[in-house]
Amino acid sequence: GFLRRLRLTGKGRISELRANGTGATITPIIDEGVHMSYPYSFSHDGVIYAIPECREAKSIFLYRLDELTGKWHREAALLEGVDAVDTTAFQHAGLWWLMSSGSAGCGPWSL
Repeated sequence: GFLRRLRLTGKGRISELRANGTGATITPIIDEGVHMSYPYSFSHDGVIYAIPECREAKSIFLYRLDELTGKWHREAALLEGVDAVDTTAFQHAGLWWLMSSGSAGCGPWSL
């Protein structure tokens, strides 16, 4: 199962949990082959997006949900060659901003 795979590889991946009448299923929905966590999600112009943390890839990837199929597609690499942990996106004064922590420098308390 999901927990067993996490223990074996040490890598998280973005999964969907669906409850049914007799239990639940966990299905991976975004998996880049590196540890992934913190799937920051947001809606813009009626489209749902996610920016999962994948510091190991040294990139910030943007994913878009295809609501017809329920599948997530990588839309863009927003930044590459960065040490970014738990990226959060927001709009302010008509511009999009990204906030991330870093694993180096000031450590987990950097922004």
